[in-house]
Formats: sequence, C-alpha cells, structure tokens
Amino acid sequence: MQELLRRVEQGGALSCGGICASAQPFLAALIQRNFPERPIVIVTDNLKAQESVQQDIGTWLQVASCKLQVDPRENPTCNFQPSTFNPLFYPAWEILPHEGKLPPADVISDRLETLIALSQLSTLNSRPSTLVVTSVTALSQKTFATTDLATRTRTLVRSDHANPLDLVEWLEEQGYEPEAQVTQKGEIAMRGGIVDIFPPTSPWPVRLEFFGDELESLRYFDPLTQVSREEIAGVTLPPAGELGILRDGSQKSEVGGQGADSKLSTLLDHLPSETIFLLCEPEHLAAVADEYAKQIPANDPFFIAWEKFSGELDARRMTRVELSE
Repeated sequence: MQELLRRVEQGGALSCGGICASAQPFLAALIQRNFPERPIVIVTDNLKAQESVQQDIGTWLQVASCKLQVDPRENPTCNFQPSTFNPLFYPAWEILPHEGKLPPADVISDRLETLIALSQLSTLNSRPSTLVVTSVTALSQKTFATTDLATRTRTLVRSDHANPLDLVEWLEEQGYEPEAQVTQKGEIAMRGGIVDIFPPTSPWPVRLEFFGDELESLRYFDPLTQVSREEIAGVTLPPAGELGILRDGSQKSEVGGQGADSKLSTLLDHLPSETIFLLCEPEHLAAVADEYAKQIPANDPFFIAWEKFSGELDARRMTRVELSE
C-alpha cells in the first residue's frame, strides 16, 4: 500500500491488479484518507455497482471516524460517530439523450448536487474532501459548461436585496415551474412578499420572506403541511433541470448558427487537474461504453466517446488508477 500511495502521489497512469471488487471501495476510502484535498472520482460499469460502491465507501468512512474507547475492566468498544463526509453520487440519465422524455427527478438532483459541489471547490479557502462515485455511462453524457452553470446558479443569504418578481422570473428561466403550492422539487410559488421554492439539491423546500426588496428570512418548510421549519442562513438555487435545459440551449445555438455543443461540457471540465480517477475493471468499462455508444446517433451533441474522454483525462495530466481483479 505504501508503494501504491507513493505512485499515486507521483501521478500518471497506474495499473493495479489483484484487487477484488469488494476491496475496491476500501482502497478508494484509503486513498481519500491519504489525499484528503485531492478530489477522487471512482468509475463503475453500471448503476448497481455504483450504488454498491457508494454504500461500501460510506461504511469504510464511518469506520474511519470510529472512536475507540478502552476500559481496562471491559472489552474495547467502538462508538460510531456520524461521518461528516459523504461521497457524491453522479448517475447516468437512465434514458438516451435523443429520447423525447426526461430523466427522473432524483437522477437530476444527484447530478446537480455533484456539479454544484464541484463548482464551489475553487471558492473555498481550504479544499474539503471530495469523492464522486459515478459510472462510465454517466461520464459519456455531457452536461452544463462551468460558465453556463455559474450563470444559472444563485446563492441567497439573509439581508440580500432582490426584487421578488424578478427572482421568480429568473427562476422560471432556469426551469422552475410556478404552482399554487410547492410540494415537489423544481417548483416555485409566490404570495405577496413570500417566495416558496424547492431546489432540486435541497432536502426541504425553502420559504423566502421579503420586506420590499430585502430578504428578511429563509426557512425550510414541510411540503405536506406547508408549515415553516428551522431558519437557515442561506440557500443555493441551481437550475431546476439539466437535459431539458440543455436541449433548449442546443436548439437555440443551432438557430443562431453556433455549434449545438457550444455550451456543453464533460465532468472533466468541473474537476481540478489534481483529481484522482479510480477505474474499476477498465475492460468492463470499455465494453459497457462501446455498448452504450451503439445506441447513440451519429454526431449527438450530448455524447462523448469513452476513448475521447480517456484521452482528455490524460491530456489534463490527471492521475488514473486502473483497478482489476
């Protein structure tokens, strides 16, 4: 392990065989513990494996945060404390990009949560531990460009000044749907100086209370009872969707004579150069990527071939560790 960690620190492309599937999440957690300020992306071949890896990594991180208490009169006991670090989950859309329907809301929520967390890395004084669990299919699907996501995301804190009507209009442009009451993610409602909104990355909807143009209060509220809950200091408002907004943007770009993919990016564009990629069973990843590519029409603006993605990863000098049994 010491030799492997030394090689990871040096960077480049590494191959690490003899690691069974159940040990790969442990290895990811161990590398994260040794390089806490370097983002780590672990790539699986399908959704089931992705969910399993995330659960296992969460278990190992909880074990790592365990505090051992030893009483000389009794056996040692381990008190598990809730881990302050949770891996991000970046899933595939579960649909093909050219299909007429949209991905499930929870999929978009997970993807946006990851993108927003990554966008905040460069603005923090100290970089927090960041581990993303994803799949090869998810990495083959393009998303918001970093600049486009920034213009479509807004953070509000108490005492900020904003015109509620202008805010609602802007939110509608980002895909939020106006409703009489907010009960689902991606909905907004306005009553006088009160704006209710359910950001897709938030565990609860948020009630914004304005006095004129000044934001006086931010509170979570229960979507079932509509009763306000605890007060919060601020809220980040990302777009209310992803693929639908990207489709609209691509159509407008084509009408304006620009390339359809002019405002599209891969996850690589949201990651710093010191990111460590852990590729679980690279041969399986390549096979799944080839199968997915066969279902995509030629010149699809939302698709990047796995070979091209891997080439860009190497061109950016990101560390790549291939794990296989």
